[in-house]
Amino acid sequence: MKRKEKVHVTKKNIPLKLLKKNLFCTILNPSEVQLKLKIFIISSVLLLSFCSVRGGKSEFGFANRLAQQGLWKEAYMRWERAAAAGKESAALHNNMAVALEEMGKREEAEKEYQKALKLSPNNSRIKSNYERLKSFLKSEDKEDNEDNEKMDKNKKDNKEKE
Repeated sequence: MKRKEKVHVTKKNIPLKLLKKNLFCTILNPSEVQLKLKIFIISSVLLLSFCSVRGGKSEFGFANRLAQQGLWKEAYMRWERAAAAGKESAALHNNMAVALEEMGKREEAEKEYQKALKLSPNNSRIKSNYERLKSFLKSEDKEDNEDNEKMDKNKKDNKEKE
């Protein structure tokens, strides 16, 4: 049996043909590996922390853009997710209330406005939105009462004719 020789590999004694075949293969000494590994870890941590901080804000912004396009249900679902994740704010509840109004869920919207006002009682925008909803609900109730009265009167008139 032939005895195998130990070959010490360096950049200088690697055949050019082998280097051309595998362009991604580089030989580093241990200190270079450690340095590159440290740089990789630090940059990964920074990148991930940046993404997690910006993630909530960008999700909120995306939901706002959906609402501007009239996609209220999709926007509401994203705001609801943010609230479930504990990112509650007066602006979040106000936006959810507006979306609920647009979807015709006015009683639920009223509850969201109340939550928003608890978090920010002096916010004029939330107050204005809530007052607008309350006046709409009052006028809607008034119209319902008038319609009911008309229906009752028509029933009475019909009975008298018989």
